[in-house]
Amino acid sequence: MNKSQQIEEVIQQNNTEKLQEILNQLLIDVKDRKKSQILCQENIQQTLVHHITEFKTRNLELLVIDIIYNLVKRPSLGRYFTPEVSHEIISASLYTTNFDILRSLTRTPEQCEVISDLIPQVIDHIHNVSLLENTFVCYSIANLSKKYADQFISVFIDGVNTLCTSDISTIKEENLFALGEAFTSLSQHFTNKIKIASQVDEKLVSLKNKYKSNAVLCNIIRDIIQFLTK
Repeated sequence: MNKSQQIEEVIQQNNTEKLQEILNQLLIDVKDRKKSQILCQENIQQTLVHHITEFKTRNLELLVIDIIYNLVKRPSLGRYFTPEVSHEIISASLYTTNFDILRSLTRTPEQCEVISDLIPQVIDHIHNVSLLENTFVCYSIANLSKKYADQFISVFIDGVNTLCTSDISTIKEENLFALGEAFTSLSQHFTNKIKIASQVDEKLVSLKNKYKSNAVLCNIIRDIIQFLTK
């Protein structure tokens, strides 16, 4: 009996203690490359997602999210996370404690395509996170921007306003790079660029003049303005 079958059986038996034992062992196994591949072949990812409500009621949700994360973060296992499984994971908001799950599940156009109905929900969650502190949120936005840029206008405007009122010297360079990825990608793909540019241009130019010595920031602002005014 494989792990998926064990989980199904133990859920039916309503044995929370045994279920936690299986999940604890799973968390160890998914950190091993070979074992994680075998588990995915046995459809462990589908089993975990299908029973997420059961895990929530037993306070095992965070453990399951950790297991899923250790699987989705491996690009070599990407084929096991079909668009349908990705949709279930994102629909259940399992990424909100770890946005690298969202980034990992939006790598391909197919994965992005299948979650079109979930974008408003994703944006609501993103509004509750600081773009200046969470690189995975920024890279998720960059992934989604190619198809859904116009739905992210409020995220972009809010992000620019936050950036313009922040002390740039306190922002880590890696965070600035990630923010740049998100903002430049959005700027490339917005439909009504002129209207958006009219709301942010002056603020960004002022910020650029204030931090002339910050090459990373100045390059990001230059690219944003360039894309918005093309």
